[in-house]
Amino acid sequence: MNFDYDDEQEALRDSVRGLLGKAYGDFEQRRTTVAAEPGFDEKTWRRLAELGALGLPFAEEHGGMGAGPVEVSLVCEEIGRVLAPEPFLAAVVLAGGLIDAAGSDEQRTEVLPALVEGELLPTFAHLEPGGRWDDAAVSVTASRDGDQWRLDGVKEPVPHGAQADLLVVSAALPGGPSTGSGGPGTGLFLLPSSADGVTRDGYPTHDGGRAARVAFDAAPARPLGEAGVDHTATIGEVVDRARIAACHQALGAMSFALTATTSYLTSRKQFGVTLNTFQALKFRAADMYVSLELARSLTLWATLVLHSGDPSDVNDAAARASLQVSRAGRHIGQEAIQLHGGIGMTAEYAVGHYTSHLTALEHWLGDGRHHLSALAARVGDHQEVDPLR
Repeated sequence: MNFDYDDEQEALRDSVRGLLGKAYGDFEQRRTTVAAEPGFDEKTWRRLAELGALGLPFAEEHGGMGAGPVEVSLVCEEIGRVLAPEPFLAAVVLAGGLIDAAGSDEQRTEVLPALVEGELLPTFAHLEPGGRWDDAAVSVTASRDGDQWRLDGVKEPVPHGAQADLLVVSAALPGGPSTGSGGPGTGLFLLPSSADGVTRDGYPTHDGGRAARVAFDAAPARPLGEAGVDHTATIGEVVDRARIAACHQALGAMSFALTATTSYLTSRKQFGVTLNTFQALKFRAADMYVSLELARSLTLWATLVLHSGDPSDVNDAAARASLQVSRAGRHIGQEAIQLHGGIGMTAEYAVGHYTSHLTALEHWLGDGRHHLSALAARVGDHQEVDPLR
């Protein structure tokens, strides 16, 4: 099987790597950028738009490039390699993906070109306090007053919720069709972040990102797509795509952590020799490499499943890849810090920030236990194999 990128894909990767490397190749520049509002470099965001990166997954009639998940994965990996804080996952893959999948032609024409050009920043408000990565909304509810829909409840955390121009909100429908959990169906709604009845309280996250608590008090909203339709399945499909993209972003971060660690072992001296002289440390670095390659293999497989598979196959592949990346991220991050010794524990050094970002990615879209539980629940779906037949 040929896993090599074609010429266009390599050109895309090199262009994104060059742009982000120039912006964040110096880690101090990244530190300065995330410390100020809006938490990312708006010039770099617009340059990504000029490269066509923000339009990769969207059709050409909506200003996009009509590319596939492989191209999206290339951008995500380069973002992870330098911990670029630009909201590509939140705005393009998640929010943009939902608008593309569930929106009407009019809504796609209205929103997607502005996103592609870097002029509009949407985000998906879905996670709820006390929730556990369910595809259905529970505490935020939608009510209908004539032709007007209104939202009530709280979403938290909402990635870049205080910086976004447009909110894509999931909400429990009134008396809608039941979901698998027995609750009401989940609708999707669009509303400007500045709409009446919307309160946003933003804060920095531990990895240098941005999130917000967004409260709705009879906030007027318009349905995404057809009114009253249950979009629980659509949310699950788009979140699975985002999980696979997040795995690639984690691969970029883990690749840097491994490279930085091996470089440190070959340069730092103790007892008159470099640390890579000690066999035990070599073995630990080799184990980090094995974890990375296992995660890379499953992530590439999941990306190919996404490229050609049906939603049920994608859901399984996303869970398997996310579980392996969760394990690898914890292993590589912790080993990177420990093998760097005292300097690895300082906030001034990069490896701790990479480990923090790997943890944030995992907890955003489902941690290892969540995916392990989901995979374990499916064991009963497989028929027993009789070895005597």
